[in-house]
Amino acid sequence: MNTDITFSPITINSLIIKNRLVMSSMVTQYAASNGEVTDQMINYYAERARGGVGLIMIEATYVERQGNSYRLGLGIDSDAMLPGLTRLTHPCLRRQGRHSAATRRADSEPPDERRPGQTGLVHSRHHPL
Repeated sequence: MNTDITFSPITINSLIIKNRLVMSSMVTQYAASNGEVTDQMINYYAERARGGVGLIMIEATYVERQGNSYRLGLGIDSDAMLPGLTRLTHPCLRRQGRHSAATRRADSEPPDERRPGQTGLVHSRHHPL
């Protein structure tokens, strides 16, 4: 099997990704209890960047505090989060990698008021950090 294309760059609009290896977003629960980035989280993503992944999807991040549905979920709900989020991006950028955050929010409707089959989770499009 020819894998040359897997390790070749790809351009999406104006974004150049060094290869076609993509790490899907996963919830690590490595954030602090207030949703801030921790050293453990930075180390986790830095290892993936060192491994050569071209695009890393940062885990599910809440955009409103009441939308956090994980015990140690990552937040992007206030400017206070920016220093940690900036530190999180550095290891990836140093290795010419790219990253994006998977934003999400928990629905505010109680479960008994939802339509059948409705999960209460609303996923938005991925937005680059």
